[in-house]
Amino acid sequence: MIKNNKIKDLKTSLENLGFPSNEIFKINKLINYYGGELRMIGGISRDLILNAKNSKDLDFVTDLKIEKLILCLKKKKIKFSKTGIKYGCVKIQMGKFCIEITSLRREFDYDGRRPHIEYTKSWTEDSNRRDFTINAIYIDFHGTIFDPHSGYDDLLKRKVRFIGDPNKRIIEDNLRILRFIRFSIRYGKKFEEDDFFACVKNKKKIKSVSFERRYDELKKIVILKNFVFFLKQLNKHFFNEIFETKVFINNFEKLDEVENSMKMISSIRRFKFFFQKNLKEINFLKVFNNKDQKRINCKIDIKNYGSIALKKMIFLYGKTALVDQIILDHVNCKIDSHEIENLVNFIKYCKIPKFPIDGNDIKSFGFKEGSEVGKILNYLKNIWIKKNFLSTKEDLIQKVKKLPSCLRR
Repeated sequence: MIKNNKIKDLKTSLENLGFPSNEIFKINKLINYYGGELRMIGGISRDLILNAKNSKDLDFVTDLKIEKLILCLKKKKIKFSKTGIKYGCVKIQMGKFCIEITSLRREFDYDGRRPHIEYTKSWTEDSNRRDFTINAIYIDFHGTIFDPHSGYDDLLKRKVRFIGDPNKRIIEDNLRILRFIRFSIRYGKKFEEDDFFACVKNKKKIKSVSFERRYDELKKIVILKNFVFFLKQLNKHFFNEIFETKVFINNFEKLDEVENSMKMISSIRRFKFFFQKNLKEINFLKVFNNKDQKRINCKIDIKNYGSIALKKMIFLYGKTALVDQIILDHVNCKIDSHEIENLVNFIKYCKIPKFPIDGNDIKSFGFKEGSEVGKILNYLKNIWIKKNFLSTKEDLIQKVKKLPSCLRR
């Protein structure tokens, strides 16, 4: 509950949102003991104000310098990650939560991403380096809100605005264009006009951002609840720069509808949808791991939706790829809406036995290692599939024994 710009009963509010309040208060007590102050910032502040949990990474700021912060954590034998130390930041893993504590700092001499930093004792100076007004709301452990840029009002009015000159903030870190998009879709009703125009004006700078950093933002953006309502604007103004290729968006509303109705929202499936027309031309695919690349590239030509045919495709392609294809077939008007849920449920609960034979079994009968073994395995798999996965290992071995001896060593 908020009263007079103050979170009433902060500990209970944290607990109600599922945050590890005891651990958080212990860290605050430790920092207080060493003469420092700790305040909440970013997602956890927004969650407390909106009384709605969205954050897993919990951000805090302290007026202790990083060296003293590290010292007090070590004395209490609290384990932390050192990856962000040069930026005055430590990360503490607490169960499913990552607690990030950063020392107050100011930033200058940006190069489009990496700033030089200087420690400060000023909370206002620290706030000036942040990107959006709603990302610069500090809450202390008495529940008092410190809000130097009116982020509290913007959050309640669902406005996402840059702090200061939007053009300057974008030039400091070009990724902020994508962050503006993400925060606007998540917290806003629409893009704020001046900030949006600054992003459009500077959109060519997106290409200076690595595909990996773009992807880290995009995978969060495409699964946001209101993403579909912003899609046409994004495609018109930003997608060419973000993906560096033309993407397919026709009927995305149908994909969004079916994924939401079945509670199966998937960022990878959404990227697969966008790329379905020109997969060979997309450099952006390199950011995906091998498993996800294979999933995006997998195209199944489903001619029969009967149970035996589906079982065969589960065995050959896997459940995830088959569900993707069925959902995309529905979006492209190949499957009626009343059929899709039954098909997906069949795939979900279908059990395919393990193929009972492997390459070592084949080689034990004297066949050459390499392509011949692979060909024989494929031959046996086709038999196994045609027999509705009922052939035993002995049945398949009998087939191997009947193969011509000229194929053997």
